[in-house]
Amino acid sequence: MVFPLYDDNSDRATTPIVNYILIAINILVFVFLQQLGTNEKFTYAFSTVPQEIVTGRDVRTPDRSGAETLLRLLPEEIAAPASPDCSVVAMIKKDNTSAVWRLKGGTASKFHKGLAGPDMSITYDGMKDQMGSCAGTSWFLAGEDNVIWGLVFDLGQIVAKADPPPKATSAALLYEAPVAGRAVPLVRKSR
Repeated sequence: MVFPLYDDNSDRATTPIVNYILIAINILVFVFLQQLGTNEKFTYAFSTVPQEIVTGRDVRTPDRSGAETLLRLLPEEIAAPASPDCSVVAMIKKDNTSAVWRLKGGTASKFHKGLAGPDMSITYDGMKDQMGSCAGTSWFLAGEDNVIWGLVFDLGQIVAKADPPPKATSAALLYEAPVAGRAVPLVRKSR
């Protein structure tokens, strides 16, 4: 493998002023507006967090049959204030398994994968058992990094369409993937 040490631009007649200006603007925004990346309010205001999740509007995604299906998700900061520590967190993991635990942390129940991915019905049964002993009406949904959104959506749909409905009926999508079994730090302020 060879790395180029330089590029011969001796035939270039103009200075790339526009490029230099764009680079300078990016540096100024990062330093002054983002405060070297520590100003979360600014970052989230101008980043690509899906509007449906931030606003609490409905998310429409094709389900496994291909039909467009509706899943209502609450923004994390709306569900957080009313959520007791016993609220349930369910997550699809990279290895196509799922995990269920309490918001405050503790031992996560891990559910093995089925033939075509996570076994959603067994995961839901585990969630239902933990929801039964908690007064919270919200539960938290997550997927590890690089997990296909459709799998996370399917888990949300299983709970939303359950008959009879579970005790916790409102789903909130976590902005960051938690570590199974650990306490989940929630965003409790408005972004």
